Amino acid sequence: MKWFFSILSLIFNTQLGAQSFLDTVSDAQLKYKSKDFEQSFQTYKRAAALGGDKFKAESSKENLNLELAQAAYRVEAYDDAVNYYQAVVKDLKNPIQQSAIYHNIGNAYLKAGKVEDAIQYYKTSIKLNGTDLETKSNLSKALRMKKSADEDKKIAKKDASNSNKEDSQEGASKNKSPEKEYSFEAQQKKQILNQLLRKEAETKRRIEEKRGQPSKKSKDW
Repeated sequence: MKWFFSILSLIFNTQLGAQSFLDTVSDAQLKYKSKDFEQSFQTYKRAAALGGDKFKAESSKENLNLELAQAAYRVEAYDDAVNYYQAVVKDLKNPIQQSAIYHNIGNAYLKAGKVEDAIQYYKTSIKLNGTDLETKSNLSKALRMKKSADEDKKIAKKDASNSNKEDSQEGASKNKSPEKEYSFEAQQKKQILNQLLRKEAETKRRIEEKRGQPSKKSKDW
């Protein structure tokens, strides 16, 4: 009889746990519909912790991960959204459904600023469903963003290189002795000054020569 009561207890606890899980999911869905995305996301996470695999069929797991991903995306928890979307897509068999999830992963990466990752997932989505115009539009946007970012990097690199070159040239010019600028007027002044100095020197020489000659009026002792 003990085993019988043990089984009943297990069934009861399982049903209770399953009901708690379903109630929590329902609460999360209501919060999402009322646009309380932060509380919805947290409630979905509690449901996932409550439920576990024992309360969910495979389809229910996919739906819960999908709803978790959507709530995470709404609160800008993009890394979490990517993880939940990837958990969904790995169990999908339909290429169109897979394409839609890859599209969403691309969106999450683009919002997170991971443009190259977004490009790869958009391309994967298009391979699975080449008729999706929205994905193609998003891919074009991502490619333009990447091109713009690459051009900005090139400009920044070129500016840094030019700045280093200018600093080097400035340092070299500081080490050089400054060259004197030629001036015709200054040259003329210099020549006049030299002429005056020569005349002055000539005058002094003549005076000295006269002083050295004996005077006729002086006595010769």
